[in-house]
Amino acid sequence: MKNTHQFWIILLLIWMGNTSNISAAIFYTQQIKISSDTLEPDLDDVIFVNPLEFPRFPGCEDLDISQNEKKKCAEEKMNEFIYANLKIPEIAQQIRIEGMAVVSFIVDKEGNIVEPKILRDIGGGFGEECLRVVASMPQWIPGKQYGEPVRVQLNLPIRFSGI
Repeated sequence: MKNTHQFWIILLLIWMGNTSNISAAIFYTQQIKISSDTLEPDLDDVIFVNPLEFPRFPGCEDLDISQNEKKKCAEEKMNEFIYANLKIPEIAQQIRIEGMAVVSFIVDKEGNIVEPKILRDIGGGFGEECLRVVASMPQWIPGKQYGEPVRVQLNLPIRFSGI
C-alpha cells in the first residue's frame, strides 16, 4: 500500500550473563489527511458538562443584577418549582423513606429539558416522581460556549427528609 509505511525497530534488551535477548517489532502507520473540517467538532453533536456559561432556570433574567446573583436567584426559583410540584409517593410516606435522588438531564440549545434519567433512586417511587417534576420544568436559559448556545448535561440532586 502506498499510504502505509513499514518500519522495523530492533530493540536490544538487557544482556544477562552470556546470553542476549533480541526482539523485533513491526509498526504500521497510515497517512491521514487532516483538514480544518476534522479539527472543529460540530457543536450540534457535543454535550457539554462544563461550559463557559451554564444553563439557568428561568425567572431572573430581567432583573438588573450581576451574573452570580442571577445564578443564585435561578437556583432559588428552581428549588421553589421542584418542591412546589413534588408529590411524596404514598408508599414513601408509609415507610418513611428519606435520602437523596439524582436526576440527570440535558438542556438543549433552545433551553428544553431532554433525555431526563434517574441516576440515583432511594426507592418508594421517589426517583420516578423526581423524573416527572424535572420533565415538567419550563424552558431554561440555554448554556453557552463562546457566545453560542450549546447542549449541556446537568445532574440535579433532590433531597427528601422529614416525611
